[in-house]
Amino acid sequence: MLFVYGLLYIFLTMLPIIFRGVYKESPGIAGLNYIALGIGITGGSQVSAIVTDKLYTRLKQKYGTGKPEYRLCESLLRLPLSNINAQVMQKSSFFLRLSCYRLGCLSPDGRLSAKRIGSVRML
Repeated sequence: MLFVYGLLYIFLTMLPIIFRGVYKESPGIAGLNYIALGIGITGGSQVSAIVTDKLYTRLKQKYGTGKPEYRLCESLLRLPLSNINAQVMQKSSFFLRLSCYRLGCLSPDGRLSAKRIGSVRML
């Protein structure tokens, strides 16, 4: 958990360097790239909510009544999903670095969204 928050901090401090330093964007235009982070956070939380709700309804149908403890079963799913999400974060970080210097200025925004989806699902 601490490692993910550390990566998030480094990542957020890196954004102005990328968009103002590499692409020479003004502060107003560079700030628009934070929309990609919002899309990633929203997408990751929506996926997490759907997975939790489906698991809860499945356990409720299996055992007859709904208990608050069934929400804790989602933490058992986090272990295999954390492996997938860690790979998403790692690969999106690599491709973000690659796309900063070789591709257009909109390409890093897709990597920003993918990185945030991976980190939200891990938290």
